[in-house]
Amino acid sequence: MDPFVERLVDAYNNRTLESFDALLTDDVVLVRDEEKARGREEFKGVLGRVRRAFPDIRYRIDDVIQSGDRLVLRWEGRGTHKGEYLGIQPTGRVISYSGVTVYELRDGKIARIWVSADLLSLLRRLKGERAATAEARA
Repeated sequence: MDPFVERLVDAYNNRTLESFDALLTDDVVLVRDEEKARGREEFKGVLGRVRRAFPDIRYRIDDVIQSGDRLVLRWEGRGTHKGEYLGIQPTGRVISYSGVTVYELRDGKIARIWVSADLLSLLRRLKGERAATAEARA
């Protein structure tokens, strides 16, 4: 794996948000579902909310695509729901969810981030609803 990608994944899996300071431009923009964050501190605020809800969350990278100033990661996050998230109080359930994140790089740092995550499946898991299976869809 590319050293920059390794540092990025380590930052996501690290317990401190300061790891991102060396990876992000000052004016980084995060677009995540309905949420938009501008600047490092707002980015870390968004990620901080995820970490408060899932303090042991770990991310696994399934695919990496790099082309020019773009980096794309297909990932899965897994952690224990120990804090409020998306309006749902802690359940203690271990959940996983997946997504794709596109990064735009500028001068070796991340300038823009677009996240597309499967929040519907995440919500269903948090609520204890049975996720659709291949048999149910067939």
